[in-house]
Amino acid sequence: MPLIDYNKKRFLVIDDLVEARSMVRDTLKEAGASKIDVAMSANAAMEYLRTRHYDLILSDYNLGRGKDGQQILEEARHNRLVPHTAAFIMITAETSPEMVMGALEYQPDGYISKPFTRAELRRRIDRMLQQKEQMREVNVLLDRQDWASALQLTEALLDSKPQLAGKLLRIKGTLMLELEYYDDARRFYAAQLKDRHMPWALFGLARACFHMHDYDKAVEYLQKLMLDNQYFVKADDWMAKTLTVQGDYRGAENILLAAIAKSPKAVLRQMELGKVAALNKDWTTSEQGFKRAIMLANHSVYRCADNYLGFIEAVLQQLEAGQTLPKATLNQVEESLNTLDNDFKGTATDALRSRYQACQP
Repeated sequence: MPLIDYNKKRFLVIDDLVEARSMVRDTLKEAGASKIDVAMSANAAMEYLRTRHYDLILSDYNLGRGKDGQQILEEARHNRLVPHTAAFIMITAETSPEMVMGALEYQPDGYISKPFTRAELRRRIDRMLQQKEQMREVNVLLDRQDWASALQLTEALLDSKPQLAGKLLRIKGTLMLELEYYDDARRFYAAQLKDRHMPWALFGLARACFHMHDYDKAVEYLQKLMLDNQYFVKADDWMAKTLTVQGDYRGAENILLAAIAKSPKAVLRQMELGKVAALNKDWTTSEQGFKRAIMLANHSVYRCADNYLGFIEAVLQQLEAGQTLPKATLNQVEESLNTLDNDFKGTATDALRSRYQACQP
């Protein structure tokens, strides 16, 4: 495998601790890197990502107050600031299941646990850059969202570079779904599962069935995936989505609650729980889902009026049913109404205020 010319690559190091930043930066310099930017906070990191292209981003998970490393990755993916041609490596000393699950859900290209030596870090970076170099042509097309050309190239590379088959097959299936070749995707994923069980292929097969409105088969495959891989939480999300389409709101709510117990930091899942619980008229759970979404989205691109509106509606439904709620919850309703007025101009809050005032003793 060819050596990486570090001098031709641009790097971003994100860490709030000077010693940690220096260790990573010095490792890169020893490898020959000269274009290294350093961010001491999430805000500084986001500004760099908005204005410069990087080949590799190394971010610590815990960055003090404000956004953490997961939220940087989340926002960067959402705004397409980290292209497929770039690599994002998460660094952390934390090992709690909540943190690990949350970080992995947003799919960093690599994950390094502290403590580690410079030699270990160098090996991981070398391997990551080499992988990206091997996949560059495909990744360029993915960044352009030229799905058809990317699929054509992927199929050609499967013949010429069989050593990359593991990654290329996953990309091929994803591209078929993007192009809405659902019948072809269904046959492709089924073929991958003939010889051995592969979670990614079973997940793809379930999604293909969902898009073809074969919901019973989608449920069957997702159930198998969830049984064999309890931490493959995206399967839980699609199971909840499938049950919602089938009108089984209670079942969807239970699935989301179980998924949240495994990975509680995923803001989109908390938002979905709030919505599904509302469909199920479980206003207590809906309130909790939206309340958690508001908290998690505070430093996120997913901070939106719908979270506050959903929370207020869930509380109002309980008050109008004659329930007594804690003072802290009522205070948060007031705060949410004010937030809607101040931060989300144009949101109609008069009717909500009137309903809330009518519930006061």
